[in-house]
Amino acid sequence: MGLHLNLLPQYAGNGVMYKCDRCYHRIADGKIPACVEVCPEDVQQIGPRDAIVSQAHALAEEIGGYVYGDKENSGTNTVYVSPVPFDILNKSIEKGPGEPHLKPVADVMASANTWAAALAVAPVAGVLGALARFKPLAANLESEKENDDENKPE
Repeated sequence: MGLHLNLLPQYAGNGVMYKCDRCYHRIADGKIPACVEVCPEDVQQIGPRDAIVSQAHALAEEIGGYVYGDKENSGTNTVYVSPVPFDILNKSIEKGPGEPHLKPVADVMASANTWAAALAVAPVAGVLGALARFKPLAANLESEKENDDENKPE
């Protein structure tokens, strides 16, 4: 869970945290991501999104399953196939701050007004963040100066 989820979650990727780069360094060397290579169930794949979405729908049709990530959250870069509907799965998982959910999420960054608001807020947030970071440093320097003044020989 990141601080951004508490401050401005609507500007933080719709509340979704992005960390994995799918082993970019391995892909650059012509290899596949480590998680795909070592997956014990051999259920992960990587490739062009259109091809993966087509495979997901074919597999869902074959097993009578459901595809998640095709259109949800404006289409994610991770697509899941499940034999259980995602609304049922969503009811069974623990949710809360920093905990994922499987319900649809609106693409709040699709609106030009949201982009304008984000552009207006960003400089202010940056200045406030810098001030918050340097206030303890300034207090520490002031404290050190007072200690130096007290320890000076008269």
